[in-house]
Amino acid sequence: MAAVVSQIGVRSWSTRLSGVLALGQMKGQPSQILLATSLAEEPDPSVRLETARLLDPKVGLVARRLQYSALNDPSEAVRVECLSKLLDAEDNGILRDAHNGVRDESPVVRVQLLAKIAARKTDADRPALRLAVTDPMPLVRSLALRAFAAQPGPVKPEEVANAKDDPDPMVRAAYTDLARAKGF
Repeated sequence: MAAVVSQIGVRSWSTRLSGVLALGQMKGQPSQILLATSLAEEPDPSVRLETARLLDPKVGLVARRLQYSALNDPSEAVRVECLSKLLDAEDNGILRDAHNGVRDESPVVRVQLLAKIAARKTDADRPALRLAVTDPMPLVRSLALRAFAAQPGPVKPEEVANAKDDPDPMVRAAYTDLARAKGF
């Protein structure tokens, strides 16, 4: 492991990436903690992105590092990846933070996170959809409504009431499709 860890501290981004990928092949908490440390210290966003992809949010310290990067990383791609990983966390507080990612300052992050949430089709993600339905950006609101339509089970009209008379035609169309799909 020492040889792999030494690769993470070198100047070359490609060597650092090789070290991260090698650490990702190792199982267990020690390698996860080393990867989380690398995520915190890595200057290159492409290496941080690959590092985030290898992290396990079920390891407590790793989940905390993912939370920090999900909020503070300057790279939108890294923030989306960290938020996506946090969706699989077992801690409800961490899951709540992942859901709050639909309020990210970047529309790109909000849209990509919503796409991942929509693909999961789980009731556990409903709080994020309820937040996204009130987004100032029409694209995000319409994607949230479409994600609600893909959810199993009923949708309460009050969960999406603000979209009923939305001024944007894309949102109204998504609301109409949702109403037809869920029968309200």
